[in-house]
Amino acid sequence: MRKGITIAAALVLAWGAAGVAAEEWITARGGEGQSGSSAVSITAKPRKLWSFTAGDAIKGTPAVTRDRVYVGSMDGRIYCLDRTDGRQIWSYDAGKGIEASPAVMGGRVFLADLGGTVRSLDSRTGALLWSHPIGLRIAGGPVVAGDSSLFVGSYDTSLYCLDARTGMLRWSFETGGYINGSPALAPGLVVFGGCDSRVRALERAGGKEVWSTELPSYVPGCVALSGQDVFALAYEGELLRLSLRDGAVRWKADLRDTDGTYVASPALSRSAVVTVCQDGSAICLDRASGKRMWKTMLGGAAQASPVIAGTVALFVASDGFLSALDLANGRELWTVELGGALLSSPAACDGALYVGTPDGRCMAFGK
Repeated sequence: MRKGITIAAALVLAWGAAGVAAEEWITARGGEGQSGSSAVSITAKPRKLWSFTAGDAIKGTPAVTRDRVYVGSMDGRIYCLDRTDGRQIWSYDAGKGIEASPAVMGGRVFLADLGGTVRSLDSRTGALLWSHPIGLRIAGGPVVAGDSSLFVGSYDTSLYCLDARTGMLRWSFETGGYINGSPALAPGLVVFGGCDSRVRALERAGGKEVWSTELPSYVPGCVALSGQDVFALAYEGELLRLSLRDGAVRWKADLRDTDGTYVASPALSRSAVVTVCQDGSAICLDRASGKRMWKTMLGGAAQASPVIAGTVALFVASDGFLSALDLANGRELWTVELGGALLSSPAACDGALYVGTPDGRCMAFGK
């Protein structure tokens, strides 16, 4: 496979707003671009709407459609819940723990387990439609393109493209390290980072490498896309803004003035980039320049990725609290105690939040 930065043969057109316009959260970070954002602000402290308990910890982000919530658990099951009241509609036993967030598209829910198998289920009934064994752990959720291609990375160091309708392999691309995060999609491209300290863009149609940019350290989470920008957070504390066209570095921000490393994915608004350090430092940068806007300490260590809901940045931490900070200045607006060392990033949809806990609860908060 080619390495180094190459120039794309065709221009990549301007693409994607930062927020997810629909009242849904259908991938690990909301939508195809994995921007971790929703347009609706949650400025007032929400109340608990319902709580559902699975058989073991929930580490992934729930997927939320207009009427249902899909959440995987380390008990090996994926659960389909009623979005209104949390009532269980069906569950499917995958046989292995599910850490990755599910994806929903076209009447199907797609899941990947720690045993390395990708599955497609009927979203209404939970009936198995197909399964495809890859063989090694899958920690990042799949993403499905409108052309019925499914993309997922694995600990076997490869990114896979499957036919979302049949589960048949279309192509695979081998990298030099584990792939932890969910890939992101732009027109004609799939973009992802990995533990070989590179961010890559591949052609969706055949898996040909378009460009590859080396980072100072490895990328443990998702990259985030919006417009002509790719944002990638490296483990040792460098946040980079890259060109979607050719992978060129537009700016690099040094976040190493903290007492920890970085495993979260960045979240985007139209003007800001938000991330969090494992020491609990919540950090916001100006999206255009990379200049730091604020830093606020959370009440505990943080591994889960932040989410932006309108004018609010949302974080979960090891002290068991979900915290809302003002995106403009980092001031705390409200907190909700969930309990336990939280690892599940919330899903934000139409002013409501859906989040998992280490003791297996999936909880909904809203007005």
